[in-house]
Formats: sequence, C-alpha cells, structure tokens
Amino acid sequence: MKTVLKLCAVATAMLTASLAPMIASAAENPMDNAGIQHNMYLSCLQATSGSSADSLTRLVEKCGFDPGMPLDEFVKTYQPVIEMDPTLLLSEKMSPYRERFSAYEFSFYERIDDVVMSAGDTKQADAMLAVIEGEAILKLDHKTDNGANILGTLSVARHSLRYWSAYSVAHGDGSATGNTANRMRWWKWLLVAVADCGGYALTKDIGTAASASVEAYNWLNDTQ
Repeated sequence: MKTVLKLCAVATAMLTASLAPMIASAAENPMDNAGIQHNMYLSCLQATSGSSADSLTRLVEKCGFDPGMPLDEFVKTYQPVIEMDPTLLLSEKMSPYRERFSAYEFSFYERIDDVVMSAGDTKQADAMLAVIEGEAILKLDHKTDNGANILGTLSVARHSLRYWSAYSVAHGDGSATGNTANRMRWWKWLLVAVADCGGYALTKDIGTAASASVEAYNWLNDTQ
C-alpha cells in the first residue's frame, strides 16, 4: 500500500510540474492541503483502475484512505454523491444548502460555474479560478464552516484541473489547450474537475471528491 501511494505521489508531482507555467501560486490558501491530498488519492485511484472494486472501495482498500467509519457504511453514505450527474452545475448541486450560506458566500459556487461556461481553454480556466481563489483567501475566514468549504472547494478545483489537464496531454489528447473547434474535447476535463468540486463541497471529504472525479471521467468517456 505504501508503495502504491509513493508511486502515486510521484506521478502527481510530475503531472503538476508539467503544468508549472500555467499555475499561479495558491500557497496562501489555508485549505490548499485539500487539493494536494485530493490529487494524491486521485492518482492512486487511476493507478488501480484495473480493479473490479468500485472507486470508494478501492479508495479505502488500495489507497489507504481512512473514511472514519466502516467501509460498507462509507460506500452507502457517499455512493449517491459520486453517482450525481457530472453535467450538473456546482450551484445546482449545492442549491439544497443555499440557506446555510450568505448570498456572497454562495456566489463563489456560482462563479465556478461561470468559469465552466465561459473559459476558452483549461489554461484560461485555471487563471480565472486563481482570481476567484485569491478573493476568497482575502475575504473568507477558513475557521468557519462556510469559509473552509469554499476555500477547500477552490483548492480541489484548481488541483483537479491541473491533474486532468496534464493527464489529457500525457495521453495524447490535445484538447487541454485547444481552439474553439476542440472545445467539446477539452471541456470534459473541466467538467470532471467541477465534479470534484461538487464531491468536496457536498461532503468535505477529500476521498469522496477524488472518487467523484474518477466516476465523472468514466461516465464522460463512456458517453463519447
């Protein structure tokens, strides 16, 4: 297990390094560890994708994730989250909990949706998310539940986007920085990243977010 995680950590570092020119520093985000750990578990899930076990089970049995509860309870609790339609907007997924947030706080989820709808490519999406994240760092208190949720969600969004952008390039898919004609090819990577956001925002569980990413990736590939 330690060997798998070590290899996954190395793979994540290589993927991130390959995108260094497009990454703005998020070191000041007090919740940035959420995105870092997310990518570690995501790398492990991808590395063990040949297993017949579902992603949540692999997360625990193959990747060493501690769900804080029995495995069967973990799967039963979070399986509905990772099976959510990956094409749903983040604000739609979070709408049942809107009353828990101020209008300003909830606007961060809506602005992540705006990135999905308006970014010209993943490089621009990363830059747009960096602006939103920078504002959140300045304006929100990570010691509150809402602040921690939003800052963690933004960290997961940017780390996930970097992972899948690098993954697309490594696997010969030029969609990550494609032109308008290629929009539907690279847009799927952005949708996968936002599926991560939903997984984290709804549960504040890093492992569930990583599993949501893998399930969204598989769903989008199956529908092409």
